[in-house]
Amino acid sequence: EEEIVLTLGEGEKINLIPNGDLPVRLLYEDRDICAMVKPAGMAVHPCALYYSDTVGNWFAARYGDESGCGIAFRPLYRLDRDTTGILIAAKNTLSAGMLMGKLQKVYYAVTEGYLPADEGTVDAPLIRVPGSIISRKVDFSSPAAQRAVTHYRVLKRGNGHTLLRCILETGRTHQIRAHMAYLGYPLAGDSLYGGHTGLLPSQALHCGEVFIPGSDALGRAEMTLTQPLPAGMMELLG
Repeated sequence: EEEIVLTLGEGEKINLIPNGDLPVRLLYEDRDICAMVKPAGMAVHPCALYYSDTVGNWFAARYGDESGCGIAFRPLYRLDRDTTGILIAAKNTLSAGMLMGKLQKVYYAVTEGYLPADEGTVDAPLIRVPGSIISRKVDFSSPAAQRAVTHYRVLKRGNGHTLLRCILETGRTHQIRAHMAYLGYPLAGDSLYGGHTGLLPSQALHCGEVFIPGSDALGRAEMTLTQPLPAGMMELLG
C-alpha cells in the first residue's frame, strides 16, 4: 500500500516583514485558520504608509521562519484600520477556498444620537465620493453605485449614543459607517463621516462575532467566535 501525505500551508515564501511585537492577540487557531483580535489604528495589509506594523506583519512573525518561509497571510475578509475585533486568516489554500465568502460576521457600532427605530434595514447604494480615495456616500441616481444592505438592531441607548448590532447583506467599503451617516446618526469617533472624536479617537465599530460553517471537506464542525466590545465603546453609553 502507498501512503500519500499532503502538507498544506507550510514552506511558502513570505514577502512580509515579520513583527511579533505588535498588539495583536491570538483568539483561536487550528490547522486551517487563525483568528486574531485586531486593535484600532492597525491596518490589515501592508501598504506604502504601513509596511511593518500591520496584522500581516504579526502573522508573518508567528508563522514564518528565519529563511523567510512559512504560512502565507490569507485574511478571509478585511477590517478598516480603525475598526476593532475578530479577523480570521486561512492557513492554507484549501481552507481559503472553502471558507472565503462563507463566514457570517456580526458588527457592533455606537452611533451619535438615539436612533428612533429599534430595528431596521438600510438598503441604499454606495459610491465613492468624487475626489476621495476612500470615502463613500449613498447615491440612488448613479449607475456606478453598488447595492448595499445593512440590517441593524438597537441593543442599548444611553448618554446620547445608541449601540447597534449590525449584519451586512453586502460587504461594501465603509458600509456601516456610510449608512449610519446617511441616516443622520454617524458613528461616534468617525470624523470621516461626521462623527466627533472628543470621546473616542476612531470610529466605534467592532467585529464581535464570527460564525464559521462546518465543512466535511475540511473535517471541521461549525463554530462561533466572539469578542466583547472594547472598553472605550462601552464607556460611550454611560
